[in-house]
Amino acid sequence: MSILANRDVSNTHVGAFLILLSLIAALFFSGPEFWLLSLSLISLLIWGCMVALRLRTTAARIPLTALTLSLTLFWIWLAFSTAWSKVPTVSFIQFWWISAFPLAFWAYTIDSERNGVWEYAAKGVLIIALLLAFFSICQFFALHEPARSLFITRNSHAAFLNLVALPGAAYLLIGLTERKYSRGGILLLALALYVIFFSISLTTSRGATLSLSIAMLWLVVASMKSVQKRGVLTLLAILFAAFATAHLIHLIGFHIDSRPSLFEAHDRIIIWERAWQMLRDSPWYGIGLGVYFLAWPPYRNPADGSSGFFVHNDYLQLWIEIGLPGLLLLVTLLLLVLAAWWRTFRNSGIPPMKKVEVTGLFCGLLTVAGHSFVDFNFYVISIMMTAGLVLGRFQQLSRGYQITSAHRLQIKLAGIKIYPLIVIFFTLVPVIYLASLGIGDSYAKKADRQAAEALLEEANQSFQLAESFAPWDDRILSAHADLYRQGNPAYPPIRLRHKENAVPQRSPIIRQGGGDRPPAREYLRNTWKTLS
Repeated sequence: MSILANRDVSNTHVGAFLILLSLIAALFFSGPEFWLLSLSLISLLIWGCMVALRLRTTAARIPLTALTLSLTLFWIWLAFSTAWSKVPTVSFIQFWWISAFPLAFWAYTIDSERNGVWEYAAKGVLIIALLLAFFSICQFFALHEPARSLFITRNSHAAFLNLVALPGAAYLLIGLTERKYSRGGILLLALALYVIFFSISLTTSRGATLSLSIAMLWLVVASMKSVQKRGVLTLLAILFAAFATAHLIHLIGFHIDSRPSLFEAHDRIIIWERAWQMLRDSPWYGIGLGVYFLAWPPYRNPADGSSGFFVHNDYLQLWIEIGLPGLLLLVTLLLLVLAAWWRTFRNSGIPPMKKVEVTGLFCGLLTVAGHSFVDFNFYVISIMMTAGLVLGRFQQLSRGYQITSAHRLQIKLAGIKIYPLIVIFFTLVPVIYLASLGIGDSYAKKADRQAAEALLEEANQSFQLAESFAPWDDRILSAHADLYRQGNPAYPPIRLRHKENAVPQRSPIIRQGGGDRPPAREYLRNTWKTLS
């Protein structure tokens, strides 16, 4: 028994480690370094592979609910949308980019040790969010930069913190009501929430602030009958104190000299008007996942000052890229999440504290869904993978007390001798693709640096290595072809890092948003030197 218990603990620790490794890599991935994207997704795939292999020891129990079905169909439609894309390389990368959401959800859902994994992973995610909040505060006061931590935009930073803060607020209400946590633990959680709320308020992101306000009101009203009033008052006091402090700082004249990372409301309206015209000219099945920025120039308004890669409305952009079926599947998924919360809230057989936790998870997802009407959260991998994990926990708790055998697909895998080979095969295929993508891009960037130093022979060899790993990558092929124009001054070079590249490089596949900030690792290193 002790051996089995130790094995379970080990599986729990490994699962939580892979989740946090995936999240950290996703946070540092700001676009230029594809190996971080590969590392993030490969970590999720390895976790999923380990979980799937463990299913062989017992009958696999896969929940068959409308929620899981709609999410899976949405994932399948994303894969199909790459088939008719005019730029399949971009669409396929974007497919795996967004796949962080269903991957995290399904890996958690079928993990037999998911309760232990959630316990460790949730604490780790909260610590990471707290570190990001501290870093953004240092940016604001010490560097006089927008509070955005490792994200390209302050709005994405606020969206990620919202997603973490709402479940954290629910756990604070539970701790203050049940007294299941130590006083020191409750105090630390309260302080962490204050820092996170303060960081969100420093961003002055109206979309994130509005979505946080609505979700917090939802959480308080829905939990009022289940928790003590002093817990609700404590939570509201923390939120008010954080935003009041930030507002006071702005009132006393402390400001930063920076460009807004996104645009004002009228700038978004300019984009939305032209994007709607683009939608009317697009086929019903979409133009291809991730290729909006390539089709946008003919529709672009001269008054549009954006980088041209996002509509700043995820639902409209996904409608353009994956068509009406994809949008309907996504909307159906969101409505089913709302319906699952309502059934849980109305179910008298579920313990009150579980309802509070479910409501906190739901409100975290609500902030992302609401904020995405004016932002591009669905195209930020760290937000999507965290949302997938939160949705998995939400699915577990909202259905766990009422699910029956009729709602589960039970498969006996013990008798299938080739089952491990099947799981390993379907894991290795994407892992090899993602690894090739990261290694090929690294060699291509090395070649780009060598070409800039006029080391043409070395650059040619690096490009050949890059093509051997990723022969399907159009960016590498075009940059390699351009290398032979280096010696002719009549043809200016178009290197991989230049935004004037014939194949646009500052795309969603390269950067998560506007701004000319260097990659996250380099930016963090430079920031540390400045602070020192």
